[in-house]
Amino acid sequence: MGKLSLSAAMAAIALFLSACSGVRVIEIVGTQNYYNGAFEFATQSGSIKTIVLGSPFGKEDGPIDAVTTGYMKGANRGPVVTFEPTRWTKPGNAFRVVVVFNGRVPFGHEAICKYGPDIGSDPGLATARMDAAFCQGDYLLSSAEGYVDGLTGPDDPRFGELVKAVTLALIPAIDYHQDGGESTSNN
Repeated sequence: MGKLSLSAAMAAIALFLSACSGVRVIEIVGTQNYYNGAFEFATQSGSIKTIVLGSPFGKEDGPIDAVTTGYMKGANRGPVVTFEPTRWTKPGNAFRVVVVFNGRVPFGHEAICKYGPDIGSDPGLATARMDAAFCQGDYLLSSAEGYVDGLTGPDDPRFGELVKAVTLALIPAIDYHQDGGESTSNN
C-alpha cells in the first residue's frame, strides 16, 4: 500500500473514530510546507513554545493556555513533547505552535503564524473550533483544525479529545513534498 493510500486509510479511520465522540478533525494537506524532521528538529529540547489564543468557552479563560497545552503534551508522533505556554511576540525565526480557538472567520491558516491575536476570537459558540499551526517565524509549516459541539468547560472530556486529535493531526506522518515527486533529501 503506497504512502498516500495508507495516509488516506488512516485519515478515514481517525475520522470514523472521532465521529463517535462528536470531535471532527481536518488535517490540512493541500498547502503544507512541512518537511520530514522539522518537528523533531524544533523539539530537540523536548519542548516547543506554544501560544494559545482565544477560548472555546463563554469567556476568555486565563488558565485555558495551561489546560490546552497540558492536553497537547505527548499528543504527537515520536518522543513526548511538552508544549510550553507563552505569549504572542513578534515572530522571529523560531519554531512555535499557535492555537486559535473560535477564530473570527474568514482567515487562512497562514494568517495564524503571521497575525495571531489580530484574528480575534468569538468564545462561547455552540460549536467550538480549534485551529492549530506549526510555524517557523511567520511561515506556516503545517496546520490542522477540529470542531466539537456543546462543550461544557475545560473539564469536558471532549475538550481533551479535541485538543489531542488536532495536535496529532498538526504534524503530518509523511512528507507531502516527497509524495509529490519533489525530493527533500540530500541524496
